[in-house]
Amino acid sequence: MMKIGTFSKKYDVSFYTIRFYIKEGLLLPERKNNQYYFDLRCEEDMMLILELRECRFSLKEMSRILSVKRLSGFHDNDSIHFLKGMLRSKQSELKDEIRNMQQAIGLLDEKQQQLKKIPDSTQQSQPQGISMEFLYHLSCPICRHSLTLEDSKLHGTQIQKGRLICPCGYEAMINNGEIATSHMDETTEVWYTLDSLIEKFSQEYLNVMFQCYNWMYNEILEIQTKDKVILCNGENGCEFLYQYMDKLGKDNLYVITEISVNSIRHTKDRLNERYPDYNILYVACDGAELPLKENSVDVLIDDGTSWYDMFDSTDYFLDKVFPVLKKSVEVIGFYPGYSKKALSLKNIKLLYPEANTGKMNWSGMKQDIAENGFHFVSEKLMGDVSDCGTWAKYHVQGEQIHMHVYHANQKTI
Repeated sequence: MMKIGTFSKKYDVSFYTIRFYIKEGLLLPERKNNQYYFDLRCEEDMMLILELRECRFSLKEMSRILSVKRLSGFHDNDSIHFLKGMLRSKQSELKDEIRNMQQAIGLLDEKQQQLKKIPDSTQQSQPQGISMEFLYHLSCPICRHSLTLEDSKLHGTQIQKGRLICPCGYEAMINNGEIATSHMDETTEVWYTLDSLIEKFSQEYLNVMFQCYNWMYNEILEIQTKDKVILCNGENGCEFLYQYMDKLGKDNLYVITEISVNSIRHTKDRLNERYPDYNILYVACDGAELPLKENSVDVLIDDGTSWYDMFDSTDYFLDKVFPVLKKSVEVIGFYPGYSKKALSLKNIKLLYPEANTGKMNWSGMKQDIAENGFHFVSEKLMGDVSDCGTWAKYHVQGEQIHMHVYHANQKTI
């Protein structure tokens, strides 16, 4: 007779697995004084279980075989015929599984061959630049004077390099398809990548986020998006534009801004790989320093930026870029936020002392939209997310992030 610990070690099976087998009736040890005792009969059963498990029998199938063993010991023709039938059936099942797996392997190989036919973007020979069309829309963010292009290097209608200067002293540099201003962050690492989405974001969060993007796209369908200037922040890799830019079309000018140089370059590489023929301007600057003319943006896409901006800013993204928005601008976005008393907000403040946690809620965002003279065309709570994933280290498990979507424009006076 053996106790459960000794029995577990002898057959190299965990203590918890032994208890599970007891619960399922695969093992029937004697119980005395709250202790299990395993005899020779249990050892025979355990050896048979290990063999059947190796042959990929299910728990239900193993239970049936053990029941027949206990009834007959496989000493009569009927029980032997039963066992042979079970073994043949499992053998046939495994052969079918092998054939299915071979077909799946063949399909995987075919898919890999198809993927190899996608052109390698790293082999692009034409250097990246800024379309001349964008010059019309640029101005000094300080005095709003038109900017002058100097020391430029052109490739066709693309500006490869140059300086944008203003009489007031403002200056920005053009290099490799980017505008770099003095108000940019050259140290912050990229946090939003494909790997981080897969590894660090929960499926629950991603599912609701994709629902938000689908809602946003359906709202954009209600407005004309041709020959428009469309502005989006690049902190989140412009995930919405990455998915829907082909549907919005080539006939627009797209402006991507982000204070982090590394983030803007990551976003540029990602979008240019998929949309090499689109007119996209990348600007590394704080939103308030965006060198666009006043009243130049037709559509503002807020793919969570207004909320993420609160981690290191006192103002929403809408407040920062408000001067460059047209009076007829359409603002479409989603806003993930906590309730005002959420414990997660306290954790955010500890990790990010500059965070404006007082504005990290939907009611604060709604108030800001109203104070800027906008009204809601439509808004909706798309869903509540309890499990964000490992990226949100501040998140208290069990609390909810409320994912709101909205479409707003300015009131007609």
